[in-house]
Amino acid sequence: MKILLVSRSLPFHQFGGMEFVAWDLAVALAGAGHSVAVMTTSSKALEASSFIDGVQIRSLPCPSGRYSFKWWIQSRRTYAEEFAPDTDAVLSVSAGALSLSRRAGRAVFVAQIHGVAWGEFISKVRQMRLKPMVFSIRNLLWMIRDLRYLNFDRLVAVGPAVAKELRSSPTKLLLGRVPSLTIENGVSTAQFRFDISARDELRAQLGLGPNVKVLLSASRLHPQKGVVPAIEAFSIALRRDPNMHFVVAGGGPDEQRIRQTSERLGLAGKLTMVGEISRKALCRYYSAADLFVFTTLRMEGLPTNVLEALACGLQPIVSRAVSLPELPTIAVDPHSPQNIAEAIICTPQTPPHEKKSLLPEKFTIHSAVSAYQRLFAELLGSKADGL
Repeated sequence: MKILLVSRSLPFHQFGGMEFVAWDLAVALAGAGHSVAVMTTSSKALEASSFIDGVQIRSLPCPSGRYSFKWWIQSRRTYAEEFAPDTDAVLSVSAGALSLSRRAGRAVFVAQIHGVAWGEFISKVRQMRLKPMVFSIRNLLWMIRDLRYLNFDRLVAVGPAVAKELRSSPTKLLLGRVPSLTIENGVSTAQFRFDISARDELRAQLGLGPNVKVLLSASRLHPQKGVVPAIEAFSIALRRDPNMHFVVAGGGPDEQRIRQTSERLGLAGKLTMVGEISRKALCRYYSAADLFVFTTLRMEGLPTNVLEALACGLQPIVSRAVSLPELPTIAVDPHSPQNIAEAIICTPQTPPHEKKSLLPEKFTIHSAVSAYQRLFAELLGSKADGL
């Protein structure tokens, strides 16, 4: 089967987390014996056409990592000229393939939905901050753009939260006639697993003893990710247990505010900001920590950082916005530092020699690949029967 993924960014663009989902899936599908290509925007790390890990990458001369007028034109043209004649299935990562014309080829079209415009609008309005509320108007305009999903054969929600949004008004009124299903984001348990040697080495590098309770936050440093409330909660928890340390990994526009919060709360020597780190190195940080804290203020599809932490045997404390009954996470109110602090204090540490993956099978990359293969085969079979 020849499969084309269309994504505005990949790990080579160094943006958020969605590109890792796309790339891991592309590599895993190629490993399963399929011919896989990815069409994406430009990057200094990518040539116009290349092969990496068995995947063909077609990088278009468009602004890196974002949807632009040039992207919509170039992606449509490139698909028609280079991919449409022999592609069996197109997988749009979010809105990546919305401009592609089905009339240009014979492929079935599937959209991987990480969130909907209405959900983003509500999430920003609830923050009650001027800048997000102003930008929320753009999300209302994107609802018009999302109508192009009506041209797809299936919509795939990457987690239950997104599936609920697809079933709720007004999104259901707009897109309800397109059949949808849920295929959870999956991570590689071979790539993400607890490493006791990495734990000891990284703790020594950070100047942390083996018995220190280490908290880890790893995400883009953006106000919506809720790192500041997590730090405020950590400050409260320290009053009851001073033998703790908070490691914050990531970069972004909220970095200065986070540093100022740390200084205001007197956390010098108790909080370390390590900046952006590679995904390969991130596994070492998961292994070195005892708790993972992700108190995002926005609705997330299914955050890969939480799944990666679980795969490494790390207990996550997460916002109620992303908590799932199927995942062994501890849900907290992201707007309540006191609630978060109680979770930090009350969650016991798992001894290193007892750590093992906490990730259920359905959230592994193997499970995701199997589900997409079944979906593509089903759609292609139905299309053949209809001819």
